[in-house]
Amino acid sequence: MSAPAQPRRAKQKRPAVWPWVLPALMVVAAAAIPLLVWYAADAILNSSDGTFQERPTDPAAPGYEVLVVASPSHMVLGLDPAGNLASVTVISLASNDRGGTALFLAPETIIDPNTRLADVYAAQGPEATRQAVADLMDVNTDDFNFLDAAGWTGVVNPAAPLSVDNPVALSSTPEGATEPTEIYPQGNIALQSDQVAEFMAWQNTGEALSARLDRQAALWAGWIAAIAATDDPMVIPGERTSGLGRMLAGLASGPFVLNTFPGEDTPVGDTVGVSIDVPQLRSDVLDMVPFPHPAVAGSRPKVKLLDGVGGLDLASTYARPLIADGAEIIILGNAREFGVEATQIIYYSDKFEAEARAFGETLGSADIFFEDIEAAIDIEVIVGENTAGTQG
Repeated sequence: MSAPAQPRRAKQKRPAVWPWVLPALMVVAAAAIPLLVWYAADAILNSSDGTFQERPTDPAAPGYEVLVVASPSHMVLGLDPAGNLASVTVISLASNDRGGTALFLAPETIIDPNTRLADVYAAQGPEATRQAVADLMDVNTDDFNFLDAAGWTGVVNPAAPLSVDNPVALSSTPEGATEPTEIYPQGNIALQSDQVAEFMAWQNTGEALSARLDRQAALWAGWIAAIAATDDPMVIPGERTSGLGRMLAGLASGPFVLNTFPGEDTPVGDTVGVSIDVPQLRSDVLDMVPFPHPAVAGSRPKVKLLDGVGGLDLASTYARPLIADGAEIIILGNAREFGVEATQIIYYSDKFEAEARAFGETLGSADIFFEDIEAAIDIEVIVGENTAGTQG
């Protein structure tokens, strides 16, 4: 069982995490746990050039290919007792579902000059809010949960009361009173399940909106610690193999990180929102979810990324910048022959020419071609010696 991690700000520098590669595929990633697996899908693995042939099973051999499984991820949208959006949590799991990361966004996060996530929820509901978060991150999650106050009570109750290290005393001034009354003291508190929604949504008078994120992270730390401290399977709501249950079981079974993503309080019409560094958020999310789902299905070109040199670490060195550029990596592997001198980028539809050229700029140097054939992928990238010699 792992000890609970301490909440920390997402602005802190931290290394990228790339645990999603078949060990034998990359020599330098021999310790990785496979989440890249063979599928019975020869049409996808072979149809980029319209031919079908037997594929090698040796990950070091020319022509070896695997389909990429998206990194496991989940979103939780939570309401306060009055029915307003109060929390946005994005979760990802590490290798073998052991440990992972949870990221906390303020519901007041601004998504355009006149709109906050909380406004999307108030006007359009949870599905639209999930999509707004996905658009903000430029990636989507496998699934999501929507929890009102009763929902929070239900999912937390098997582990309650939670031992929570409350970072700041929470007070309220009753009507007619001149002095505030402390409701939740600073320090360790025992939180009942029916108090969770109120605690997560609490806002002290004069407090920055992002301050709420620290107590949300503290509550999750207490929740995960309670799950890790028992072998009782009933402490986790639902199934352990899917949805929120899988996320909780995974976070409780290994080292985990809780990241808040704060911003600056900024006027939005007649209310206040939280202005954040969106490029930094997207970079942080790719650290969490190295092989993500696109924000909208089909919004990213499907890319086959191949090693034309031999022994390259495709996942950590080349996939990440292409994904940041908008690629959806669906196949990793090796070119049919090693010794490719110049990186090649082949696109199979005119509509992906701009993306292909952008990928070429990202890789530094590439020969870019168009081939008018029917393919299950949109762009093929073969990393050659000229690019391999420039990537650190």
